[in-house]
Amino acid sequence: MENRYKLKEFFGVPNIIEEARESARAKAKPGKKPGLIWILTLLISIGLMIVSEIVMIFPIIPLNLILKKIGSENPDIINSTVIMGIQLYLLIIITIIHCLYVRFIEKRKLRTIGFVKKGAAVQYLIGLGIGFGIFTLAILFCALTGGIKVHLADAINIGPIIFCFGGWLIQGMEEEVCCRGFLMTSLARRYTVMFGIIVNALFFAALHLFNDGISVLAFINLVLFGVFASVMFVKTGNIWMCSAVHSVWNFVQGNIYGIQVSGNELMDTVFVSDFVSGKELINGGAFGLEGGLGVTIVLVIGIVVLAIIPMRKDARGETAVKEG
Repeated sequence: MENRYKLKEFFGVPNIIEEARESARAKAKPGKKPGLIWILTLLISIGLMIVSEIVMIFPIIPLNLILKKIGSENPDIINSTVIMGIQLYLLIIITIIHCLYVRFIEKRKLRTIGFVKKGAAVQYLIGLGIGFGIFTLAILFCALTGGIKVHLADAINIGPIIFCFGGWLIQGMEEEVCCRGFLMTSLARRYTVMFGIIVNALFFAALHLFNDGISVLAFINLVLFGVFASVMFVKTGNIWMCSAVHSVWNFVQGNIYGIQVSGNELMDTVFVSDFVSGKELINGGAFGLEGGLGVTIVLVIGIVVLAIIPMRKDARGETAVKEG
């Protein structure tokens, strides 16, 4: 029985999830399991996303009117990259709504969704480096196998690229808070961490189902990224590193290497990556690199590496709890 339980919690249990479980146990009625059943938790996640999208409409409408006016008079200032960047910045609304729900509805601390103070800056910087490195490895694989050809862009508009970088930092955090910080930890209050990893990774992939160029391999890669980010969340015991990885992954993909991010339109970039026809299995085709084998390989390797490294100490200087 002990070995069976260890298998269920293969990646371990960080203290932030133990705290979330303790909070749920304190509120549970005698004889009842803590936390909500998985379908209710999933519905709440969907509901929070819908509420967030509705709230975002209010600033988007006047902003679009302002941008349209400025863009018509100054097309060199307001281009598609700047517009995309503004849309990315607005995603902070989704993060705020999830945090408000956790703090005032569920009445639990924000550290239980990964906002651990100690070591936050260091963890984030490490994550930026990891994100840049693993995506560059995927680019290198595709280039060496003839899937893409990379060359310097004819014109580099550094201002919009830097502006967009800040937006990607917010976007990466938003998706990590929704899927890893909120959904996974909420599920892990009642079920195993492994169950939370699987469900949130599938949910994360499902959020991209209506993106242009989606394919079976692209969906698999999105699930793998969800697992990769989830295991990183568990191993580090915070939201910072996985958020940084997610953010810089999208930034270097779209604004450094000039590749569509999950099927979205191209923006100002430093390099241009030309996809070789007939190599869609490698380069991902219309969906972008995330739909190809290059990303599959680096994510599988990343998950394996994360699985074997020890869990770090949490913000209180204690070793994160492992079951068994």
